[in-house]
Amino acid sequence: TEQGIMGSVRLIMNNSNSDTQRCSLPTLTDKHIQIEDEWRERVKDIPAELSQLAIVKGAPFTTSIGLLRAVAQFSRENNIDEWVATTDNKVIRLLNGYYYFGLPKIGPPVKYLGSDSTPVLINIEQSIQNAESEKSSALMARFLRGEDVEGFEWYTGV
Repeated sequence: TEQGIMGSVRLIMNNSNSDTQRCSLPTLTDKHIQIEDEWRERVKDIPAELSQLAIVKGAPFTTSIGLLRAVAQFSRENNIDEWVATTDNKVIRLLNGYYYFGLPKIGPPVKYLGSDSTPVLINIEQSIQNAESEKSSALMARFLRGEDVEGFEWYTGV
């Protein structure tokens, strides 16, 4: 924005099947993060990890929504349907509560990067559909889908 950088998002791509340098997803390889048996097979080939969603202190609340739209747009353009993430429990409560994303927890909580966090699976389309089903988050869901939505004119794109 004119005020400078307000936040950042990082998507780590899983290239563990590559013949070049290996870079696996932290949620699936960090020895402190446990994936429950019932999820292990389901997530082993996930193509990407949403590993950072950082907002500058004092940034507008909408900054996080703009970052989610940017990473969802990138994912659509690159045929990525799902991410894993080990997310701060306060953020999970926001995403599953206020936004109604319905993110399934795929492992127990862990102290990770300084906060109480839990590994989750994020099916992008399912999360947006869950949010669309609630009146309070339907416009935000349409915005994440890439639509121009009244009230989201502040978004200038990436």
